[in-house]
Amino acid sequence: MRIDNENPWKRQIEKGANSSTVVSDISYSRKLAFYMGAHSRLGAESPVRVITDDDLMDMIMRHCTITIHRKAPPPRPDRDHMFQLESPLDITARCFPGGRTAEEFMNQSSSHFPGACGGTGGKPCIGFKVTKVTRIQNSSLWRPYHWRKQCITEKLPEMETLRASCHLASYPLSSGPAIDPAANEFYAFHGQSAASIENMKDAGISQEIGHPSSLFGGGIYFSPSAFRANMSVPCSRCDGGTIGRRECSCSVTSAAEHTMVIARVTLGDAHICTEYDGVTYKGEIHRPRRRPPLSEETGHVNDSIIGESIENGGTHLTYRELVVYDRFQCYPEFVVNYQRLVDVDPAALTACYGSA
Repeated sequence: MRIDNENPWKRQIEKGANSSTVVSDISYSRKLAFYMGAHSRLGAESPVRVITDDDLMDMIMRHCTITIHRKAPPPRPDRDHMFQLESPLDITARCFPGGRTAEEFMNQSSSHFPGACGGTGGKPCIGFKVTKVTRIQNSSLWRPYHWRKQCITEKLPEMETLRASCHLASYPLSSGPAIDPAANEFYAFHGQSAASIENMKDAGISQEIGHPSSLFGGGIYFSPSAFRANMSVPCSRCDGGTIGRRECSCSVTSAAEHTMVIARVTLGDAHICTEYDGVTYKGEIHRPRRRPPLSEETGHVNDSIIGESIENGGTHLTYRELVVYDRFQCYPEFVVNYQRLVDVDPAALTACYGSA
């Protein structure tokens, strides 16, 4: 009696010439198991050593393909709404921090940038007129986002006493108070082209959009300022007017419509960058930064980086930068369609919306 644990189908083929018939009669899965066991354990003198590595790999790949095809669920168009739903909102709905409308939320987020970047026709954007607001309800994005936020809060139950939380209490974000102080969850703005935002509705905000040569490496960048996020939104007509591109060449009277995302962002235990150093935060050319630095306070890797503006104690940036390196630390909740205001009196906007 054999006491080893070798493949039983290998023992069948060792019985004689009829073994090939036995193998042909068994199921494909068992035949594959036999081939794998025989090929890996029999010696060079065995008559079974007629199967090459290429033949074995071909059988494995065919088996995997058949199995995946067999187990693929049938399409269920009637259930698509469970995973992604776009709900148009009234533009006057006060569903943003402080009971503000989307237009008030964007215009009060900070003062405008004096340069032409993000403007129209070479003139700076000094305000926004919201034309449409859509809420994204995508359960396949919400579940991992909520799980990641829960992991951060369970890892650091003392979140509200950490240095980053105290700093945010002293220098609050212009986008409003925290949605969840236990995770340092905030609303923030993210600017991209309309085509990219259409993909975000289904696939979320990918870390791959962050260029390794950016200020803080290959992360996902947000801002508490809608004016800063608007600088990353190309003109929907001439494709210009953003950082690193030519100025927008459209007429200042053109009513071009642009798109921006208002996302939930879990900053967690954020690293506060007040003195910027390119080698430290951007990384080397062949090794760009792909994660936050290690926290000396907790011994864990930080969950995000906050690049501080000069107004908030920094030495390098005009606007604050919020950077996360995990795509599940952000959830695109609102998509806002808006027009840039360039040919209006800034004092009138201040009187209408108030200062940041």
